[in-house]
Amino acid sequence: SYLKLKQDLSRHKSDHAANSAKTLRYVGGEFVPAVWTEVKVGDFLKVGNREGLPADILLVAAHEPDPAHPAGACYIETKSLDGETNLKGRSVPKPLTAACGGTLASQAAACGAISGHVECEQPNAATRKFVGTLTLRASGGASEETVPLGINNVLLRGSVVRNSEYVIGLVINTGVDTKVMQGARRP
Repeated sequence: SYLKLKQDLSRHKSDHAANSAKTLRYVGGEFVPAVWTEVKVGDFLKVGNREGLPADILLVAAHEPDPAHPAGACYIETKSLDGETNLKGRSVPKPLTAACGGTLASQAAACGAISGHVECEQPNAATRKFVGTLTLRASGGASEETVPLGINNVLLRGSVVRNSEYVIGLVINTGVDTKVMQGARRP
């Protein structure tokens, strides 16, 4: 019917808009423009103020108002996820704040230098919880530090960065594996 065709066209247009939306991806020592469909698990992304997140990311660094004393904090708006209009605070795991420093230059350099891995839950639709661990290796590779990760360390696809010039994050889920897509119902 006409209504179904109209809905399909509308959905196709919004899918195309989402898939061709731009973000900044860390490649070869710098953040370069990329479309959302190019984003892969393990990429580092830089997302600016009032920009939407193309994937579920672990917060690695954020713009620091006082670079000498990095706080590793940002705010996000989750209106499209849960309808709530209040901003939610998110924080960088402490070892990453120490490793990345307080300037964009030191944070970008850290993207190419930090070594470790993230273990986390299987993709699911629970937008209010996240369970995982981050293991960082020291530059010599001799020692490791493991820290627990929770929802306050993760920015979910569909949320918007607010009141922070930028954030840098490590992609942990993309596409249908993101929490918002896991919770979506078939039309």
